[in-house]
Amino acid sequence: MRRKSILVLVLVLAMALLLTACAGGSREEAEFPSRNIEFVVPFGAGGASDIAARTIAEVMGDFIDVNITIANVPGGGTATGMMHAYNAPADGYTVFFLTPSVHIVESQELAPINFSETFVPLATMQIDALAMSVHRDNENFQTVEELIEFARANPGRVTAGGQSPRGLHDFIVTGFAAAAGIEITFVPYDSAGEQRAAFLGREIDIYLENVSALTALLVNDEIVPFVVIHDERIYSLPEMAHVPSSVELGINFTQGSWRALAVRTGTPQEIIDVLEELLHRVYLSDAYQERATLENSNYISGWRTAAQTSAIWASELEQFKVIFGE
Repeated sequence: MRRKSILVLVLVLAMALLLTACAGGSREEAEFPSRNIEFVVPFGAGGASDIAARTIAEVMGDFIDVNITIANVPGGGTATGMMHAYNAPADGYTVFFLTPSVHIVESQELAPINFSETFVPLATMQIDALAMSVHRDNENFQTVEELIEFARANPGRVTAGGQSPRGLHDFIVTGFAAAAGIEITFVPYDSAGEQRAAFLGREIDIYLENVSALTALLVNDEIVPFVVIHDERIYSLPEMAHVPSSVELGINFTQGSWRALAVRTGTPQEIIDVLEELLHRVYLSDAYQERATLENSNYISGWRTAAQTSAIWASELEQFKVIFGE
């Protein structure tokens, strides 16, 4: 009996220790985040993605007691920033901020890792259209019709600037040109600031930019948008309502941008759920909506859950694989 009592006592103590350990783990998960979070942006400072990431980080600071820092890691068509995020622990403290450029890189197998296998979505926060602009002093063309006429008469002379070679901007320039039956030479820049400076310095003919970022630049009347790469005009923005869409002009090509966040595969589901809910609270907050209105980044409703974001990624990836395969 004495031995039996001792055995029972040992089992009771073991169970108590196990329950204590489990409770401790739950408390640790419930305390997330307990230290600073880093947003990795695979583009240079000053562009639409950088602005969006900083806005989300700033508003998120109202809901948690830790700081969110921004790490701009451009290069490799987003592959450099992707690897930076991949090399961090899968603990939710490193969040990758991405656009369709990541899937374009994946479709061409240009990165050392497969994004879809190594990252999982948290949410989509913004959906944006892109527009092409011409310098007001460009004597060769000011409209799409004039662009097509000039490009056909002068093959290879028209240039367009963008970021991420073999990325989203490259794809849009090439796709638009193909749909219009012309040639446009894509010139890549490391940051939005360099791209804009090159355009204003007349080094390139066409300035490609997200509508959300472009509207703030239109106080400079040197920048004249002449087409939105979209299925319809952006009537909700007075600055863009007069600009025709590509589809409206008979150019059957559209490709927008979205801005989403992801973490490494292997991140505990409890932490993923916390981050998704936190981002949803940010999106619904008055502070974020006010900032988004000022930045013109909410003219298209942007919120998509992790599951919805995953479906968008899968669909676009297949399209990019087909297009770049051809």
